[in-house]
Amino acid sequence: MFRSHCVAAGTVLSIFLAACGTNGSSQSPVASGKGVITGCAFGADQNATFMGEQRFGSVPVAFASGQFASSEISAVTTQMDTWNAHYAAVYGFNAFNYGNSSNPNTAPAPVVSMLSNYNVLSPGETGWVSGQYYVIQKDGPGYQNSAWPYGQNVLALTTLAKVPLASGQSLQVIYNATTEINYHDFYAAGMPQANLAGTMLHEFGHLLGLGHPCEASSTVSGIPNCYESNISPDYLSAVMYPGVSLTNPVMALNTNDQSRANCLFSYLHN
Repeated sequence: MFRSHCVAAGTVLSIFLAACGTNGSSQSPVASGKGVITGCAFGADQNATFMGEQRFGSVPVAFASGQFASSEISAVTTQMDTWNAHYAAVYGFNAFNYGNSSNPNTAPAPVVSMLSNYNVLSPGETGWVSGQYYVIQKDGPGYQNSAWPYGQNVLALTTLAKVPLASGQSLQVIYNATTEINYHDFYAAGMPQANLAGTMLHEFGHLLGLGHPCEASSTVSGIPNCYESNISPDYLSAVMYPGVSLTNPVMALNTNDQSRANCLFSYLHN
């Protein structure tokens, strides 16, 4: 099991690093007539910024049963639709299947330590297991996980369970995942009200397999330091940048987000 990069409030913070190879090509990103970037492309310093990939489109996602108000569901599903619109324009399928905003998929909140014991992707990697979902859940008082062990500034964290890397693969296939949202230090009544939509737009990138384009520390092998003087501005303005503003987060996928995202789902478009 792999605990992904988290997203932090206005700072750069990571839990573990994915040091995966990639299946990127050398072609340049191209903007379509609708402003959508097509083609899988990234600089050499982005080789280690992938955490894995989904094998099939329309990843089944559910909300933890009874945890989310309709306004929260709307904010979250709108961000899945941002990723859906991108993949629909580039490859002709939706990245996520959440049901619909008025009747979303729901499922029990999983025990994170047991995540790798259950498959949402079929063991033979031939399709999705009916009735199984990647679950979005809250951590905090009154929820299954009443504490938040990942750091006070961390807004949310996505954990991935992945198949061991097979011969000929450059990225591990994700077979289960969950996103935990910090309702211990944020979002809940009396706590700082971070922008849930901005947080989840970032976390859905992790759920697909994207890591951060840069990190705060030069000790993170293979990934640029966000504070380097020559860092690409495109990395700093990305949805997948590791720090998220509480009140004014990035809400549009930029060139880095889109061109790296196009390298995922390789089984469907290669």
